[in-house]
Amino acid sequence: MGEARGNAAIEFALSFPILIVVTLMIFDIGRGLFVLTTINHLASEGARYGSVRGAESPTSTTTDAVVTYVRGRATGMDLNELTVTVIFNPSAFSGSNIEVEINYNFQFFVSGFFPAAVSGITISAESNMTIL
Repeated sequence: MGEARGNAAIEFALSFPILIVVTLMIFDIGRGLFVLTTINHLASEGARYGSVRGAESPTSTTTDAVVTYVRGRATGMDLNELTVTVIFNPSAFSGSNIEVEINYNFQFFVSGFFPAAVSGITISAESNMTIL
């Protein structure tokens, strides 16, 4: 009877680290999907914000204003890892296009435990709209 308890303790000690790593990886996948969804939404919102505020609008905007708008809505993310690029093509006047591209350097939580095996990835999103 005592050996069975000892074997169970050894088996648990050997399997517990694997269970923790798998749990953290599932957590990271969830975080990654959250960031992907948020980045896609932010790109669309930034393009919409700029498209309704063209140069002919009473509330016209600039590339810096669109970047500030997008960064202000990036909740739950490290702003130091967020890059927002705004391009008015060819200008900010009606009929032109606005392109908002967002890149986010996503760091996996498990990379703190296994830095050589797991590194971060760049999650990107882009949205184009016609300026009204």
